[in-house]
This record gives sequence, structure tokens and C-alpha cells, in this order.
Amino acid sequence: MAETLNLGFYNVGPAPSTQHLGGILPADLNVEFGGMYLYKESLLELWGVVDEIVEFAVNASKGKNWDAFIMAGAPTELMNPTVLRELKAALNMPVCTAMQSCSAALKALGAKKLLMMTPFDDLMNDMLGEYMKRGGFEPNFVGQILPYFLDGIKQGPEAIYTMATEAFAKVGGADAIYFQGGWPADVSVIDRLEKDLGISVVASNPGMLWYMLSSLGRSYSLKGSGKLVLDWPALP
Repeated sequence: MAETLNLGFYNVGPAPSTQHLGGILPADLNVEFGGMYLYKESLLELWGVVDEIVEFAVNASKGKNWDAFIMAGAPTELMNPTVLRELKAALNMPVCTAMQSCSAALKALGAKKLLMMTPFDDLMNDMLGEYMKRGGFEPNFVGQILPYFLDGIKQGPEAIYTMATEAFAKVGGADAIYFQGGWPADVSVIDRLEKDLGISVVASNPGMLWYMLSSLGRSYSLKGSGKLVLDWPALP
């Protein structure tokens, strides 16, 4: 059996949970989940929080035997474009973020035209869309899906499946669906969406897990969260 890896997996808001990963964590992986709680009501509170994130991550890593650090939260990366570089420098270990990881995952799956499923408002979706365009993708949105970004965590698998299939029809199909944001049940519908629509589906937390473990030289075949972690394509 491979040597056990230890990861810090932190969100800028509340702590991620294993529900976001659908029970797919490999046996040779220990993950410490945590939250930084850097916003209360609005994602706009995350402008200019790089110093706070770096300080929090450095303090959280003290006395730990982490092999790498994962920072969830795409809006943070969009509003603070230097955060990845500064975390790598401060922690002196491999670091990955949502946008970096999922862009690589979508490229590894050969996707170009994307259906973007997020709980964000139009402002944040515009920023997300521009990021994906710079990466060579064709992002497609159907407007603001939910009234408030924290409403995403309230949606069950059936509601998410219905929203995704309806949005897929509205944009005239896509190569892949990209779930970004607080969708706690997203991993439970990935296999179903891939089978029914005949496309790839990437969700942010499994995407970050795939990216980091691949970067550390690991490869798996994990059931329950789509072809990305089942087929485990190489990093692009």
C-alpha cells in the first residue's frame, strides 16, 4: 500500500465536508477539513483578503504533517489573483485552488463548451466566465440560478439534477457541466448526469482532489463522482 498522504483542505467560508466528496476519499489519504470564515453575508467581503488567508493557512499548518494544501473557494481566487502564488511561497508545499484545478480537469477530459452551474450572482458569474475564456473554454450560463449564493447548500440531488438538465437544454448542449460553488449534493448526481446526457461533469471539490493527488504522483479509480476520478486522466 502506498504511503499515507496528509492534506489540509480549507474553505474561505465554512469547512468543506466529506459529503462534498461523495465518500470517494482513498484509504491512503488523511484529510483535515477546515473553514476560515472570512465572510458573513456577501462574497464581496473577500476582496483583498490575501494576507488573512496566508496567515490563517500558515497558522493552521503549524505542527501538522501536511504534504499539500487545498484552498476551496473560486470567488476568492477570482477577486485575489495572487493568492495561489502567495500561499505556495508561505507554506512551502504544493497548493491548489478551485479554478486552477477544475480548469485542468476540464482540459484533461477534452471539454471546451461548458455549462457553468453556480449559485453565484451575475457579477461573480461574469468574472468566472472571463477566467474560463482566458483558459480557452466557451463558458455558458443561464443567468443567476438561485436568489442567494448560500442557497446552493440547501439543494438536494433531485433539485440539482433538474436545474442542470434544464440549463443544459437551454444552452443547446455542452461538452461538460462544471459545478462551481456550494452544491453539497453535486457529487451524488455526477454519474447520473454523465450517463443521461452523455457528457463529462466536473464538480469543484472532486476536481481539486484529482488535481492535487495527480500532482503528488498518485492515480486511482474511484467510483461515485464521475469519469474524472474513475478514469483518472493524466494532468494536461
